[in-house]
Amino acid sequence: LVLVMTVNPGYSGQQFIPMVLPKIRKVKNLISNTTSGAMIQVDGGIDPTTLPLCYQAGAKVFVAATSVFKHPNGIAAGIAALRTAI
Repeated sequence: LVLVMTVNPGYSGQQFIPMVLPKIRKVKNLISNTTSGAMIQVDGGIDPTTLPLCYQAGAKVFVAATSVFKHPNGIAAGIAALRTAI
């Protein structure tokens, strides 16, 4: 598992940094040249808009806090929104 931070580490609720997407693609390419089978995990600013971008770049594991726990319709709705994003 390779963790790629998509915000500046420190606290929850930060904005996603789009300039990280090329880094995710680069890590994906590096992994594809090995036999490790490692997956890419992204953490920070993951919501229904940013999750598909990260998925398309190569991420397969997603850490989401604010978009789940502070969803206006509750936790279940936050999870459902992420699941339907891809």
